[in-house]
Amino acid sequence: MKNPESLLQTLKNQYETCVRYLEIQKEKKEALISGDIRRLDEIVLREQSYIMKMESYEMRREKLLMQEGLAGVTISEIISNHLNDKYIEAYRDVFAKLNDIIFELKKINHLNQRLLRARLSVIYRMDKILSYGSNK
Repeated sequence: MKNPESLLQTLKNQYETCVRYLEIQKEKKEALISGDIRRLDEIVLREQSYIMKMESYEMRREKLLMQEGLAGVTISEIISNHLNDKYIEAYRDVFAKLNDIIFELKKINHLNQRLLRARLSVIYRMDKILSYGSNK
């Protein structure tokens, strides 16, 4: 790789953004549990900016790989086949951190989806009960 520093910095930025996004997801979980709609609205607005940042870093990563002639190559493959020894440990470190944070994000997103479905189910049932009562 001709310019491993740029890709490494982009991966580090992705990781830091994911860390902050995970914090937001934890806040979202608490808002869903407590049923705090105003807080949930505020969280969703902040969440959008982090999603956009993550997409931006992903596009940057893809562009850097394309410029290096490595489009479609995974970070694992880059570590194994396209880096000199000077960068291998730094790439392994950020790659491991990214894998860990993505795993945590998947877990909390799954939990948040279940909490949201449960909340919506309660609202739906209450709406049915109230609608039934008003039809009498």
